[in-house]
Amino acid sequence: MLNQLDDVTQVIFITAFDEYALKACDLQSIDYILKPIDSDRLSQANKRISVEHEEFNNLDYSSHLNKLLDPNDKVFIKDG
Repeated sequence: MLNQLDDVTQVIFITAFDEYALKACDLQSIDYILKPIDSDRLSQANKRISVEHEEFNNLDYSSHLNKLLDPNDKVFIKDG
């Protein structure tokens, strides 16, 4: 999916499959975290996200329910 996007922002992969880690590195992901999730590892990955996205952590989500996505938005996809 990421190969089809024109503008890929910062991505953290969380999965149970280790065989895709090299591809994630090629896509310049922030991190590749294997399940079960280690909370310290996830916290470190979140800290690596750029300071320019710091305001994301302070969003009032209810005010953004009908907002169109832009390149700076984050999308979480659960597969399976």
